[in-house]
Amino acid sequence: FFSIGSTRTVALPLNKAQSALVKVGSIVLIQRYRIYPTPRRGVRRRVVSGWRFLKVSKRPASSFKVLSKPSPTSKKTTPLK
Repeated sequence: FFSIGSTRTVALPLNKAQSALVKVGSIVLIQRYRIYPTPRRGVRRRVVSGWRFLKVSKRPASSFKVLSKPSPTSKKTTPLK
């Protein structure tokens, strides 16, 4: 079983495919995550980190922006320092 130790929303540069999804409105949130596996006897405790994309198709692309100052109507894209 995995437990998420810390999750924070950050702004990161996107490749062309991801930027296209942002323009269409598929990607709303880009999160940095760390996963701490449950330690077992004789096994080192590892920390798995990576990037995760939260996709929402119902929201229009104009309601959020990536790598820019977030609009006052959308608080979900506010990067945490």
